[in-house]
Amino acid sequence: MISRNSDSFAQDILTIKTSDLFDEDWYVKNYTDVAILKMDPVEHYIWLGAKIGRNPSLRFSTNTYLSEYDDVFNASINPLVHYIKWGKQEGRVAFDVKTSTKPSEGAERLAAEVATLKKNLSATTNSPLVLYESHNLKMQGAPSSLFEIASGVHRRGTYQAVLSSNTPGPLSTSYTSVGIKTIVHSISQNRMKDIDTYDNWLSRLTDHYRLLGPAICHINTLQNFHSVIAAKRAGCAVLWNIRESEPPESYYDYLPSHVRELAYSAFDHADAVVFVANSTRHMWEKHWARPTKAFTIHNGISMDRMMSPLYGTSRSNLRTSYGIRETDIVILSVGTVCPRKGQKDLLYALRKLGTDTLSKTVVAIVGLNKSEYASEVRDGFNNLQDVSGLRFIAVDETEDESERRFLSELYLCGDMLAFCSRVESYPRVIIEALEFGLPIVSTPCFGVREQLEDGISGLFYQEGEIDVLARHLQEMIRNKQFRLKLSEGGRRRLMMLNSYDEMLDAYERIYDTII
Repeated sequence: MISRNSDSFAQDILTIKTSDLFDEDWYVKNYTDVAILKMDPVEHYIWLGAKIGRNPSLRFSTNTYLSEYDDVFNASINPLVHYIKWGKQEGRVAFDVKTSTKPSEGAERLAAEVATLKKNLSATTNSPLVLYESHNLKMQGAPSSLFEIASGVHRRGTYQAVLSSNTPGPLSTSYTSVGIKTIVHSISQNRMKDIDTYDNWLSRLTDHYRLLGPAICHINTLQNFHSVIAAKRAGCAVLWNIRESEPPESYYDYLPSHVRELAYSAFDHADAVVFVANSTRHMWEKHWARPTKAFTIHNGISMDRMMSPLYGTSRSNLRTSYGIRETDIVILSVGTVCPRKGQKDLLYALRKLGTDTLSKTVVAIVGLNKSEYASEVRDGFNNLQDVSGLRFIAVDETEDESERRFLSELYLCGDMLAFCSRVESYPRVIIEALEFGLPIVSTPCFGVREQLEDGISGLFYQEGEIDVLARHLQEMIRNKQFRLKLSEGGRRRLMMLNSYDEMLDAYERIYDTII
């Protein structure tokens, strides 16, 4: 826990006090316990007020900001501090207390933005418009996969693309760089949770789609169920892209009962439901127990995007720049560090290896963040580094397209990939590693079994089987010929999987069918 005397705490106080979004007199007047406790109002808000949903003024709604931006809530960052330091610059919205829960809030602004965007769309082509709806715009797997579909389709020219999302984020810059316009509507699934207002929010989202007038709405992830319903109400053809692999019968349990029913009903509205793995599609088809227009399109990835940061460099030069010796073996782990990704398996397995092995091992983890789990992983590897001679390269989650170069560089530096995830549909990380020729040790979760063959193009271990993972790591670290064998098997396997253009062909065929 941060001390009240820490530099970070003092900086947060200064950040808020120099902002016009905190009204100290209003705060003390409305929350009388502050005076009773004889606390400075800003200190009270940082330490307690925000945690119990109090507002710093009528100009900033604490609960609405946290509800709209789950990443802020999950990272346990003070919402007002986040907005002032980062959120405003990222284009996030500060909702005022009086209007933040009203469906009419921002409607005129959104309509004006849509009208401007439509004027700016290419007037020189008659190509049908595809609206791509992303549940967030972080540099993560599902949003990045949607970006590669949208940018590829847009480049081909048969269809033109526009991006729509409930929240801003760094990927919007990537869309802009390839000529795709972006509009943020601020209507996330969280707006559906209030039984008294959800239908009004749904109507507003319907109006958003109707004003834009796309021929097709390509909706990404299960979290965007409300977008599927709104798009159909607006008269658009809908392709729903499902990338999650959690059990269908319990996936929406986090929603109130009235919203849960609404979410499952979205499957009856979509014109095509596209999964990225057969295993996930079969699971959901069994749950529906009725005919659906379901398809599987395995992900292909744009290697141009991965390789462009590497032009003009080499593996040896990069390894030198990271302090990696020629004889070192680099184990790469890529993905948001969280319990679902299971990175602690790698830590626990490496603890079982001797110092003679660890002293020539470098572990590079890409995807660290401020969560408790990530902090425990970071601390665990730092401690192992101190006692074993292993070296640890820590890379935080990518915040923008320019930072993706670290990922590309470490793939080129790497000798193997460790993938410990519990739940994945068809992870792009596996495809990336195969493209870079890395041997892979992985859990056989869902679509991974459609990407790799155990013992031929990768090695499998069951989640939590630390001893098995430790044996695999030991063999791969010590045996160069074994790594080369798996690498060659991986290259042959990659040739059998969807290429980037084959994936785009498949999506465009479905567009042609449902339009």
